[in-house]
Amino acid sequence: MISAGHSVRVITLSDSLLHADDAYTFPVRRIERAGRPLILRLLQTCWTIWRAAVHADVILANGLNCEVMIAGTIARVPVVAKVVGDRAWERARGRGWFEGSIEEYQIAPKPLRLRLLDLIRTIPLRRSTALIVPSRYLQRLVSGWWIDERSIQVVYNAVDVTAPPKDAGRTQRRATIVTVARLVAWKHIDSLILMLREIEDARLVIVGDGPLRSQLEALVRVEGLAERITFMGSVPRADVLSAVAGADVFVLNSSYEGLPHVVLEAMACGTPVVATNVGGTGEVVIDGETGLLIPPHDDIALRQAVNRILSEPGLAARLVTGAKHRLAQHHSFDAMISAFARVLRDGSRRRKDAVVADPVHR
Repeated sequence: MISAGHSVRVITLSDSLLHADDAYTFPVRRIERAGRPLILRLLQTCWTIWRAAVHADVILANGLNCEVMIAGTIARVPVVAKVVGDRAWERARGRGWFEGSIEEYQIAPKPLRLRLLDLIRTIPLRRSTALIVPSRYLQRLVSGWWIDERSIQVVYNAVDVTAPPKDAGRTQRRATIVTVARLVAWKHIDSLILMLREIEDARLVIVGDGPLRSQLEALVRVEGLAERITFMGSVPRADVLSAVAGADVFVLNSSYEGLPHVVLEAMACGTPVVATNVGGTGEVVIDGETGLLIPPHDDIALRQAVNRILSEPGLAARLVTGAKHRLAQHHSFDAMISAFARVLRDGSRRRKDAVVADPVHR
C-alpha cells in the first residue's frame, strides 16, 4: 500500500519496546502490554490511536476493537475492522465458561457473562464502516451477530513466502510430520501425539506454544514418545518455514479455523497438507487436489490420510502441484493488497494518512 502512494502508521501492543522498528518504511508506535494497570493501558492506547486518527482517512483495526471504536468515534474517522474468528467464543473456551464448538456457541442459551463477551465482541464491529473476513465461512458466521452481511467483505489471505529448500529442516531419515499451532484445546495436538503410536517410522515436530504445552509434554512422556516428538515452541518465522519445508507432511487437526494462514504457508513451502474440514479450511484445501481434507474428531481418518501421503509419493507430488496452482490463482499477495485498498478507500474520508491498529505486530 505504501508503494501505491498511501501513508501508513502502525500502533501495536508489544511485550517489549526493544524492536528494530527503523527497518520498517512506516512509523511504528508500540505500547507496552504489561507492567501497568489495565485501565491505564487502555487509556494510553485510546489516546495514541486518537492522536494518529485525526490525521487519517481511515483506521484498519486488526484487533484492539474497543479502543479503536472509542478513538475513531471521537476523531470522527471511519473504521474498517478485520475479523479472523470469534473472540467471544475463544475467551469463553479459554476461561472454561463454555465447552462446545464455535457453531454450538452461536445458538446456545447464554448466561450473563457470555452475553457480555458477545457485546464486547460485537458492538465495535457494528459501529465499523466495513468488515473484512478471510473466508466465506466467517462471512456467514459474523452476519449472525446482527451485522449486515453486505458490509462484510471477503478478502482471502495471501502468502508471500520465499520457501526454503525442501531439505532445509530435515535432520533425520525417518518421515517427518509437522504441525504449527497455538497449543490450545481446539487444535487437538493430543490426537497427533497418540497417532504416532500407529505410525512407527515417523517423527512429529510441534511448532508453537500455548497453555496446554506442559500437559502435552506430559502425555508424550507417558506414551514413551519423547525421542520421536519435538516441541519447538515459539520461534522466528524463518525457523517455522524451515521446519515446514523439511517435513514430509503438514497436519492441521483443528476443530476451529477462520481461514488458516499456516496452511497457505505449508502449500507455498511445497509440503503436502492434511487438514480438518472446519471453518474456512475447505475453501483452501480441496480434497484430493490441493491436500487431503478429513472430518474433525476422526482419529482413524487422520491416521489414514497421513499414511497415504507418506506411502504414496505420486499423490504427495500431485497435491503439491495442485496447491501451488491454487495459491497463484486465489491467494496472490498483490490481489489481497488490492482488495484491502479498495475496501479502505471506500470507507475513507480521503485525507492523507491511514492508521493500522494491530495488537500482535512484530
